[in-house]
Amino acid sequence: MNRIKIFLILFSLCCLVIFACHQGHGLSPDPPGIEGTITFEGTWPDSTAMVLVVAITQFPWNLTDYDSLVTYFFNAFISGALAYSDPIPLGTDQYTYKLFLEPGLWERISVVWFPDDLYGLKEIGSYFETPGQEIPSSVEVISGAMIRPINITADFSNVDTESPFLKPWEYGEVREGVK
Repeated sequence: MNRIKIFLILFSLCCLVIFACHQGHGLSPDPPGIEGTITFEGTWPDSTAMVLVVAITQFPWNLTDYDSLVTYFFNAFISGALAYSDPIPLGTDQYTYKLFLEPGLWERISVVWFPDDLYGLKEIGSYFETPGQEIPSSVEVISGAMIRPINITADFSNVDTESPFLKPWEYGEVREGVK
Protein backbone atom coordinates (compact mmCIF):
# COMPACT_ATOMS: atom_id res chain seq x y z
CA MET A 1 0.00 0.00 0.00
CA ASN A 2 2.86 2.36 0.79
CA ARG A 3 4.38 1.63 -2.61
CA ILE A 4 1.17 2.67 -4.36
CA LYS A 5 1.03 5.95 -2.39
CA ILE A 6 4.68 6.69 -3.18
CA PHE A 7 4.11 5.83 -6.84
CA LEU A 8 1.04 8.14 -7.04
CA ILE A 9 2.89 10.98 -5.34
CA LEU A 10 5.92 10.63 -7.66
CA PHE A 11 3.65 10.27 -10.70
CA SER A 12 1.72 13.41 -9.69
CA LEU A 13 4.95 15.37 -9.19
CA CYS A 14 6.25 14.26 -12.60
CA CYS A 15 2.99 15.35 -14.26
CA LEU A 16 3.17 18.73 -12.51
CA VAL A 17 6.75 19.27 -13.68
CA ILE A 18 5.92 18.29 -17.27
CA PHE A 19 2.86 20.55 -17.46
CA ALA A 20 4.65 23.43 -15.72
CA CYS A 21 7.46 23.30 -18.29
CA HIS A 22 5.11 23.37 -21.28
CA GLN A 23 5.80 26.64 -23.14
CA GLY A 24 3.11 26.71 -25.80
CA HIS A 25 2.40 25.20 -29.15
CA GLY A 26 5.51 25.10 -31.31
CA LEU A 27 7.60 28.05 -32.41
CA SER A 28 6.26 31.50 -31.68
CA PRO A 29 6.02 33.93 -34.61
CA ASP A 30 8.72 36.52 -35.17
CA PRO A 31 8.08 39.75 -33.33
CA PRO A 32 6.84 42.43 -35.74
CA GLY A 33 9.17 45.09 -37.07
CA ILE A 34 11.33 46.25 -39.96
CA GLU A 35 14.63 45.10 -41.39
CA GLY A 36 16.97 46.46 -44.02
CA THR A 37 20.38 47.76 -44.96
CA ILE A 38 21.77 51.24 -44.36
CA THR A 39 24.33 52.45 -46.87
CA PHE A 40 26.49 55.33 -45.63
CA GLU A 41 27.78 58.02 -48.00
CA GLY A 42 30.49 60.49 -47.13
CA THR A 43 33.00 60.52 -44.29
CA TRP A 44 31.96 59.77 -40.74
CA PRO A 45 32.52 63.02 -38.76
CA ASP A 46 35.13 62.82 -35.98
CA SER A 47 32.51 64.35 -33.66
CA THR A 48 30.14 61.34 -34.01
CA ALA A 49 28.83 60.03 -30.68
CA MET A 50 26.35 57.56 -32.19
CA VAL A 51 24.06 56.83 -35.12
CA LEU A 52 20.66 55.15 -34.69
CA VAL A 53 17.70 54.01 -36.77
CA VAL A 54 14.65 55.84 -35.42
CA ALA A 55 10.97 55.14 -36.17
CA ILE A 56 8.07 57.40 -35.22
CA THR A 57 4.33 56.91 -35.63
CA GLN A 58 3.56 60.57 -36.34
CA PHE A 59 6.16 63.03 -37.55
CA PRO A 60 5.80 66.59 -36.16
CA TRP A 61 5.53 68.39 -39.52
CA ASN A 62 4.48 71.68 -37.90
CA LEU A 63 7.34 72.02 -35.37
CA THR A 64 10.33 74.06 -36.47
CA ASP A 65 12.37 74.95 -33.40
CA TYR A 66 14.84 72.49 -31.94
CA ASP A 67 13.61 72.60 -28.33
CA SER A 68 10.00 71.84 -29.36
CA LEU A 69 11.22 68.93 -31.47
CA VAL A 70 13.24 67.48 -28.58
CA THR A 71 10.22 67.76 -26.26
CA TYR A 72 7.96 66.16 -28.87
CA PHE A 73 10.34 63.23 -29.44
CA PHE A 74 10.85 62.71 -25.69
CA ASN A 75 7.07 62.51 -25.17
CA ALA A 76 6.73 60.20 -28.21
CA PHE A 77 9.38 57.89 -26.74
CA ILE A 78 7.63 57.78 -23.35
CA SER A 79 4.28 56.96 -25.00
CA GLY A 80 5.74 54.22 -27.26
CA ALA A 81 5.25 56.25 -30.46
CA LEU A 82 9.03 56.39 -31.05
CA ALA A 83 11.42 53.45 -31.24
CA TYR A 84 15.13 53.27 -31.94
CA SER A 85 17.80 50.70 -32.73
CA ASP A 86 20.98 49.80 -30.95
CA PRO A 87 23.83 52.14 -31.92
CA ILE A 88 25.31 51.41 -35.33
CA PRO A 89 29.05 50.59 -35.25
CA LEU A 90 30.98 53.76 -36.09
CA GLY A 91 32.89 53.95 -39.36
CA THR A 92 30.96 51.24 -41.22
CA ASP A 93 30.01 51.61 -44.91
CA GLN A 94 26.93 49.37 -44.70
CA TYR A 95 24.92 48.05 -41.81
CA THR A 96 22.09 45.52 -41.69
CA TYR A 97 19.58 46.38 -38.98
CA LYS A 98 16.46 44.94 -37.38
CA LEU A 99 14.05 47.14 -35.42
CA PHE A 100 11.17 45.52 -33.51
CA LEU A 101 8.04 47.68 -33.62
CA GLU A 102 4.44 47.49 -32.49
CA PRO A 103 1.98 46.73 -35.30
CA GLY A 104 0.57 49.84 -36.96
CA LEU A 105 1.58 52.71 -39.23
CA TRP A 106 5.05 54.15 -38.66
CA GLU A 107 5.18 57.46 -40.50
CA ARG A 108 8.93 58.03 -40.63
CA ILE A 109 11.91 55.68 -40.51
CA SER A 110 15.18 57.62 -40.32
CA VAL A 111 18.87 57.33 -39.61
CA VAL A 112 19.83 59.94 -37.02
CA TRP A 113 23.34 61.20 -36.25
CA PHE A 114 24.26 62.41 -32.74
CA PRO A 115 27.35 64.58 -32.13
CA ASP A 116 29.68 64.16 -29.15
CA ASP A 117 27.75 66.70 -27.06
CA LEU A 118 24.43 65.00 -28.04
CA TYR A 119 22.95 68.43 -28.83
CA GLY A 120 22.33 69.13 -32.47
CA LEU A 121 21.22 65.73 -33.75
CA LYS A 122 20.71 65.47 -37.53
CA GLU A 123 18.65 63.22 -39.73
CA ILE A 124 21.10 61.88 -42.30
CA GLY A 125 18.72 59.56 -44.15
CA SER A 126 15.10 58.41 -44.37
CA TYR A 127 13.25 55.52 -45.97
CA PHE A 128 11.96 56.26 -49.48
CA GLU A 129 10.03 53.45 -51.13
CA THR A 130 10.93 54.71 -54.61
CA PRO A 131 13.89 56.86 -55.68
CA GLY A 132 13.13 60.51 -56.29
CA GLN A 133 10.34 60.82 -53.74
CA GLU A 134 10.29 64.16 -51.93
CA ILE A 135 8.56 62.98 -48.76
CA PRO A 136 9.74 59.86 -46.89
CA SER A 137 7.56 56.74 -47.08
CA SER A 138 5.61 55.37 -44.15
CA VAL A 139 5.63 51.67 -43.27
CA GLU A 140 2.71 49.52 -42.10
CA VAL A 141 3.95 46.96 -39.59
CA ILE A 142 1.81 43.82 -39.40
CA SER A 143 1.54 41.58 -36.34
CA GLY A 144 3.94 38.64 -36.55
CA ALA A 145 5.70 39.96 -39.68
CA MET A 146 9.13 41.43 -40.30
CA ILE A 147 8.76 44.03 -43.08
CA ARG A 148 11.75 44.01 -45.44
CA PRO A 149 13.65 45.44 -47.13
CA ILE A 150 13.46 48.90 -45.57
CA ASN A 151 16.75 50.15 -47.03
CA ILE A 152 18.04 53.64 -46.28
CA THR A 153 20.87 55.72 -47.72
CA ALA A 154 22.46 57.91 -45.04
CA ASP A 155 24.49 60.88 -46.25
CA PHE A 156 26.91 62.51 -43.82
CA SER A 157 26.84 65.77 -45.82
CA ASN A 158 23.46 66.36 -44.12
CA VAL A 159 25.33 66.85 -40.83
CA ASP A 160 26.32 70.31 -42.07
CA THR A 161 22.78 71.50 -42.84
CA GLU A 162 20.96 74.03 -40.68
CA SER A 163 17.79 71.99 -40.19
CA PRO A 164 17.82 68.93 -37.92
CA PHE A 165 15.69 67.07 -40.50
CA LEU A 166 15.87 66.60 -44.23
CA LYS A 167 13.73 68.83 -46.45
CA PRO A 168 13.35 71.88 -44.18
CA TRP A 169 10.83 73.39 -46.65
CA GLU A 170 8.27 70.88 -45.30
CA TYR A 171 8.02 72.75 -42.00
CA GLY A 172 4.95 74.84 -41.49
CA GLU A 173 3.06 73.01 -44.22
CA VAL A 174 0.38 70.47 -43.41
CA ARG A 175 1.19 67.26 -45.21
CA GLU A 176 -1.77 65.81 -47.06
CA GLY A 177 -3.53 63.30 -44.82
CA VAL A 178 -1.62 64.37 -41.70
CA LYS A 179 -3.25 66.66 -39.15
